[in-house]
Amino acid sequence: MRLRMKDGGSPWRGAGAPTARTAAMSEPKDAAKAKKPLNTANAWAEFRALMHANRGRLAVGLGVLLINRAAGFALPASLKIFFDEIIPHHDTTLLTWLVVGVVVAVTIEAVSGFALAQLLGIAAQRAINDLRKAV
Repeated sequence: MRLRMKDGGSPWRGAGAPTARTAAMSEPKDAAKAKKPLNTANAWAEFRALMHANRGRLAVGLGVLLINRAAGFALPASLKIFFDEIIPHHDTTLLTWLVVGVVVAVTIEAVSGFALAQLLGIAAQRAINDLRKAV
């Protein structure tokens, strides 16, 4: 919806007023109007090529992801042991080992999470760079 002024003047005021340059930029070009249809066979071929080129990093990333998720189960399991074994029996030695185990599991989870972000981030950046080179 365009605003119309009573006196026939422009509705734009100040520095945001459109110029001939910005008006030309907002109009779509003929090439932009004609959108190419998506070639799904070609897209899957490019996807497979990217996965094949980065399969080593992705395999290591999957391993690190599994370690990260396994370490994430330590805290819920430790709560079960805490409430079922330590509190009823007042076992301080088991409490000590439980705290050490939780600290180790949280450390492993933090380190593997950081490694996963770095490893897959680098793989993604390289894949994007390869796509940019191809274009």
